[in-house]
Amino acid sequence: MKRYNQSKIRLNVVPVKVDPDTTIRIGAQPYRNKEQLEELWSGNRDTHFFKRKGDKVFSISLSEECDPIGEEIIEVKIAEQPEFIASLVLNSLKQYFCNIDRTITSNKPLRILSSRKEDNLLAMSVPKEVNLPSWLEIRVSYTFDTRVLYIPKKLPVVILSCDVRVCNRINASCRELIKAGIPIEGRYVERLEQTRDPKLAPKRRLVGKIKAIKGDLLVLNDHQDGFETIPVTDAYLEPRYENLTHCISHLLKTSAPHVLQQLDRILASLRSGPERLRYIEAVFKHLRLKHLKLTPTVEFTLGETLSQSENLHLFPRFEIIPKPILVFDPSGTRTDTWNERGLDQHGPYSQRRFTPAQPKIAVICQKSEQGKVEQFIKKFLEGMPNVSVQSKGFQRAPYGKGFIRRFALDDVQIKFFLVENSEANAYIEACKRAISHSSNYNEDWNLVIVQTEKDFRQLFGNKNPYLVTKCFFLQQQVPVQEVEIENIVKDDRQLIYILNNISLASYAKMGGTPWLLKADSPIAHELVFGLGSCQVSRSRLGSKERVVGITTVFTGDGNYLLTNKSAAVPFKEYPKALLRSLRKTVATVKEDQNWLPNDSVRLIFHLFKPFKDIEVTAIKTVMQELGHNDTQYAFIHFVDNHPFHVFDENNKGVKDYLTRQFKGQFAPPRGAFLTLSKWEALLSFKGSGEVKRLQDGIPQPVLLRLHRDSTFTDLTYLARQAFDFSCHSWRSFSPAPLPITILYSALIAKLLKSLSSVSGWNPDVILGRIGRTRWFL
Repeated sequence: MKRYNQSKIRLNVVPVKVDPDTTIRIGAQPYRNKEQLEELWSGNRDTHFFKRKGDKVFSISLSEECDPIGEEIIEVKIAEQPEFIASLVLNSLKQYFCNIDRTITSNKPLRILSSRKEDNLLAMSVPKEVNLPSWLEIRVSYTFDTRVLYIPKKLPVVILSCDVRVCNRINASCRELIKAGIPIEGRYVERLEQTRDPKLAPKRRLVGKIKAIKGDLLVLNDHQDGFETIPVTDAYLEPRYENLTHCISHLLKTSAPHVLQQLDRILASLRSGPERLRYIEAVFKHLRLKHLKLTPTVEFTLGETLSQSENLHLFPRFEIIPKPILVFDPSGTRTDTWNERGLDQHGPYSQRRFTPAQPKIAVICQKSEQGKVEQFIKKFLEGMPNVSVQSKGFQRAPYGKGFIRRFALDDVQIKFFLVENSEANAYIEACKRAISHSSNYNEDWNLVIVQTEKDFRQLFGNKNPYLVTKCFFLQQQVPVQEVEIENIVKDDRQLIYILNNISLASYAKMGGTPWLLKADSPIAHELVFGLGSCQVSRSRLGSKERVVGITTVFTGDGNYLLTNKSAAVPFKEYPKALLRSLRKTVATVKEDQNWLPNDSVRLIFHLFKPFKDIEVTAIKTVMQELGHNDTQYAFIHFVDNHPFHVFDENNKGVKDYLTRQFKGQFAPPRGAFLTLSKWEALLSFKGSGEVKRLQDGIPQPVLLRLHRDSTFTDLTYLARQAFDFSCHSWRSFSPAPLPITILYSALIAKLLKSLSSVSGWNPDVILGRIGRTRWFL
């Protein structure tokens, strides 16, 4: 990796400072169970702070009149107890905001709502002459959290982070909404529940979807157990943005479009890098002026936000991961860091062994759209060499070669099968004709391209032409590539990029390998697993007990090996099903790659949710059963919900194509990597160039968290590999927002969930030949 010192990098965190010589008394006693902690806390919540650490419970007095609680009392220097400082800082802030009457919605992280008039963003969007009820709000909220920053060769530093977000609030009950003339049928509702902590605002619990209104009761048809009905006075509309705009539209009528447009501008401004940083700096400045204390006798102060240029001695280790080298031939001599250029110059990695050289593609399209689709297919196959753009300092034709020449094919055989109308049954008839044609001529289809419509996305199960077509051909072990008619008829300057991505995905779906990553693993076998799961349910609150585990497997160079899945089982049986699935997956890979008993093996697992100990144990059990003791493990949780932001104050952003304004201002470069500790790091998968809309604001990095049972703990190596895998998607030439281990597992889960709504679908079909292709792209 290379050092990156040119830009002014700043974090949304400040160091917490305490007098290093200050001592504090701490009580300690053995930890027995959760009930013990609850009893201690409920009886002493205003006078003591409690923290569990390992097999002990510690207490610190928050009142000068009380002693710590514990079987032994010890006196320590507070500066030598960074974990206690981190917890006490949040407790101090919580007490401060409670004293000044701010609404507190969460403890850890600490979330508060601003009460400033100008921080009610919805009210600021409404003209003075327009009246909007006060129970409808979009308020600025602040999220605080603490971490211990471990700097090599220095004492640990406690840091306080602050993030600014918005909180939608619909504070009127459903009775008031009905009285105001707002339709609420078909929408989800919540009920208020008191928290055990009186300092916290009541929590809202989602209870169901409104089916009908019967007098003073709401009848719910997708509901939590015990909530078939709920009184209208106890129910509150779920404060999702679409429900908020629904209320605004009915209350303001003709004024609503103007208000929503103004609101969109204000929200876009708040999410931008400069404005977000301004809010964060302002709240830290406010807190520095207050005399905040960890305990009645121990004060703390807040430093300046951590900046690479201003407090480098405290700044986390920061680097930019370079783009990976992509390989376009088995010898490894044809390489490039730009996938599109490398593919056009060298051809695909598998060109010399890809079969068939003349693939057969069936096209399913509506009879009324045949002419447009034929023109599209011609451009898809032959390319658009006359459509060029200015890019990376020179003129180029992004889709100049076309599918045949770009992927070094001899030819492509195309056969159209026309659909009479846009109904799903008509699509199935065309599918049957395609399979009949294949059987008559004893020629298998290598790919099916199906023309769809954008409106199909709103259709469910057997009514969705795309899903029934996908289901039909997957059961025949044939991959399917859809293309919407709305994209087919787009302007050529837009169509070239659509064709670019469709051609890449189509080649991969047929079993081709466009490129691989250049990787020099020092061990015999390195495998990277993506673990995902899919809950089988047709509703948000209905039974979700049946779970399917999904595993994607890659070699260290990004070569896709296979997908496996567990059976759909009740949630309590999921760990056993996961173990069986992993056992089968690893055994298959072991046989395919001819592992020897003494070979060194490294298994790296990527997961988009926290690893449970039972999952880690299951993985280790599999390897022990296979007789491989020389195995290293790394379990990485990719956390997207965290309080950290990274700002590059020198980055002015890139110009948005539609608005001509700059988007992604202050975004750090893609590949920015900051080490917070041995177990945590921040990695930016998005830079300014990957921000799609002005309203998306500054992209947030992903937090990489290494499980403590990992035996391979080189976080820099693991972060670089994860970043390389994000540049390795064959779904699009653009870099992915996550490693393909997680992205592919998520795509599979989404498709399996959608296909489960189609009659006759058997998810076991992906265990066949199709499971070794990228059928889900």
